[in-house]
Amino acid sequence: MKLSIRSRRFQLTPSLERYAERRASAIVERFRDRVRSIELRMSDVNGPKGGIDKRCDVYIRGPHQLRVTIEERDSDMYAAIDRALARAKQALLREIGKRGELRDRRSIREPAPSMG
Repeated sequence: MKLSIRSRRFQLTPSLERYAERRASAIVERFRDRVRSIELRMSDVNGPKGGIDKRCDVYIRGPHQLRVTIEERDSDMYAAIDRALARAKQALLREIGKRGELRDRRSIREPAPSMG
């Protein structure tokens, strides 16, 4: 499994890179046999102008033409990473489900919140 993190027009700090690696690794661990590569591309769309311009793109590739591509923007790169990876995980679940690769959907879905 290959994990790649890139930045463009954006200073990728060591702590941000570690954070992104940790978050993406959770997806890799969960879908180990269904994911070949995850690429995160981070950029600052507007440069120093500010605003909601931090962008995180997630590209997931798997076997049999499995592809998931997500784009998320926020004023905070950490938030953009979190939302992009959360959406990527849901999209990946959907794609795997469509392909009939889920033997028991409950084993992959998030546990339901307890009512007690």
